[in-house]
Amino acid sequence: MLLNFLEYHNHSQDIALPLLSRPHHYEVDEQTKAELVADNILFSREYLEVTTELIGKGQFGIVTKGYLKLPGKDEQIEVAVKKIRRRSNFVTQEIGEAFLKEGLRMKDLAHENVISLIGICFEPDGAPVVITPYMHNGDLYSYLREEEREFMLIELLNFGIQVAEGMNYLAQIKFVHRDLAARNCMIDKNLTVKVADFGLARDVYLENFYSETANARKQLPIRWMAIESIEKGIYTIKTDVWSFGVLLWELVTRCSEPPFYGEDTILLSLLKFGRRLPQPDYCPDSIYKIMLDCWNQDQDKRPMFADLVAMIKAAIQRSQDIYLKLKKEQTINYTNFPVSNYYNQRPLFNDSNSTLPPQSSLASSSKN
Repeated sequence: MLLNFLEYHNHSQDIALPLLSRPHHYEVDEQTKAELVADNILFSREYLEVTTELIGKGQFGIVTKGYLKLPGKDEQIEVAVKKIRRRSNFVTQEIGEAFLKEGLRMKDLAHENVISLIGICFEPDGAPVVITPYMHNGDLYSYLREEEREFMLIELLNFGIQVAEGMNYLAQIKFVHRDLAARNCMIDKNLTVKVADFGLARDVYLENFYSETANARKQLPIRWMAIESIEKGIYTIKTDVWSFGVLLWELVTRCSEPPFYGEDTILLSLLKFGRRLPQPDYCPDSIYKIMLDCWNQDQDKRPMFADLVAMIKAAIQRSQDIYLKLKKEQTINYTNFPVSNYYNQRPLFNDSNSTLPPQSSLASSSKN
């Protein structure tokens, strides 16, 4: 008994507790297990091979690449394996239930632009493991920020259309995302964008994008949130539309960080006063108008996601030849687009291969 007590104290990173009050290992209840079997998403752990190739890691979760052998078949498929990041040598019932619930949110989702759930399995000690398709190009935020990549504006806007398509599907089934952002969308090997999260990104990007509220354990993505979400904690399809406007701003800037105005109360006051994210350099007016529609203070006047799909497609159709020529590199501004009527009016070069001042210098000046 004494040896076990000392061993527990040596391995736990939490406050030391007497052995008798030590939390129990997570155990899935029989009803949940039966539902997983009925839905054909419960896999034996022996069918899953987990590699050391890290996809993402946060304070609470870790995602690695894996291979899943399908029962009755010889081939393996590439998968992403999300596991609880251990703080000690056991997983509590509370953590295990929350982790499994988060994973099962994806169970009934079926759309090309929404991440799906392949299955669930359990470690020998009972800890749940969530299995999803492997996304070869990672999350949209990291993908767009890779400086060696070059994109046409039309490509960036097509990413936005795909996200809007996925969100339209979620809206139709009354699914409110609550945390739509580029970091929470994934890209597969065919450059298909899939709305994801449902938890990992909140964990991985916790320090950079999420603001602590009065409850220190509750983290909120303030810069992506609608006024009513910040002020009253209300989340609806129309608050997801607001977040989509910020995501569209991210796409056009290749995921520059939205400026932050300090305390949450200050940001809320500015938003209620009418302050919005500025129009990015050489962002088409028609696209910035769509963003502003998403950020309407009256949520009833914000477009639905089906409308947003049509609006972006129409904007592309009207100026497709220009959009095809327009490149957006990580370190330069747009070229060959008429001067904006809204923001940062600057002369343009006529040569499509000419470059403008580095974004880094403009970003720093916009923060002042």
